[in-house]
Amino acid sequence: MVRLDLSPDKYLDIVSATAMYAGENKFEQIQINIPPVVSGNNVSDYRIELHVINEDNEYFVYNVKPELSGKFYTAIIDVMLDLTDAAQTLSMFLQMTCGESVGKTNAVAVTVESAPNGSDEIQPRSELETTINSLNLRIAQQNTVVSELNETIDEKQAEISSLNTEIEGLQTAKSSLENQIEQAQGDVSELQQRLETVNGTLAEYQQAVTDKQNEINALNNEKTDVQAFIQGLNEEIESELQEVSENE
Repeated sequence: MVRLDLSPDKYLDIVSATAMYAGENKFEQIQINIPPVVSGNNVSDYRIELHVINEDNEYFVYNVKPELSGKFYTAIIDVMLDLTDAAQTLSMFLQMTCGESVGKTNAVAVTVESAPNGSDEIQPRSELETTINSLNLRIAQQNTVVSELNETIDEKQAEISSLNTEIEGLQTAKSSLENQIEQAQGDVSELQQRLETVNGTLAEYQQAVTDKQNEINALNNEKTDVQAFIQGLNEEIESELQEVSENE
């Protein structure tokens, strides 16, 4: 287990770490201890994420859910086995979001050493099952990302619906003004100015609708990529299970 402590002034420090070697399954959890108040805000007001970057610039993000333990908050995070698949240095930091403010701690480094005997061991079935469980954990996390993207898409759709309602009202106002122009030739200049104002506002709302639709398209593309990634992980699980079946 790796234990990290966060100070009230948002400084992250490694308190202890189990000796880890490439290929070993000893990096199952990270414990983070957090004071009740960080940078002047209560911990309960933050949305906290642990970011881990390996030497291949692969990015892993874990949600941190602190629970009160004595005078401090503690969070235990289950991590994936592929963080120890090779000798490398892992960089970790916390991202803390409170309202519109986003803060990041300093990065700390956790080292995975080369295997001391330099040899590769045959992976026992128990470790293979652990690997599969880890992959299933990644799938669950990616499904959570998909769910969050769907929620964002729903929000954008609601915004589009609201804008379309505004557009309908503006179209009605436009039609009314056009009728008034036809019926009141003596006041054409004033009505034309009002019409131009409505047309300008209408164009702004229509552009807003287009922008929102573009955002939805981008989110749908991202969701498709995540779902493809999930499919790849499922195929990897099936391949691992097939290999075990053939070896038994």
